[in-house]
Amino acid sequence: MTTDFRPGELVDVVIRAARVIEPRHTDDTALTLAYAEPQPGIFATLCIDHFDAKRVEITRVAPAEWPPQPGDLWRSAFGRLWFVYSYVNGEGRREQRFTPADDRAYGGNPCTPEALLSQEGPLTLVHREHRDDADGADL
Repeated sequence: MTTDFRPGELVDVVIRAARVIEPRHTDDTALTLAYAEPQPGIFATLCIDHFDAKRVEITRVAPAEWPPQPGDLWRSAFGRLWFVYSYVNGEGRREQRFTPADDRAYGGNPCTPEALLSQEGPLTLVHREHRDDADGADL
């Protein structure tokens, strides 16, 4: 099992047949996860000292740079490039969409971040424009 996780990455953790002996925090913790949703201010931290591949499964969900921002350029696991733009849906809510740099990818159609992540992930951020909030408001 890989332990090369980066701060900010989103992961799913499945622990089978785990028994809590005593809560403790040590410097040799292999992985510390913080959960801070759905209510602000409520979080839990899980420290896993030793990985047992038969009993602990950790799967990357999204990279640390997630969620995508308008103007981003991402690369899929298949080497395809995707641009991110802001889209106003039928209910008037602003959402992010991916559009392929090559019209042969994904039928040339835009898609949601969740759809792209599940179908072409993992995704890697290639470029992100750093701007203040006022500059990106209309993207």
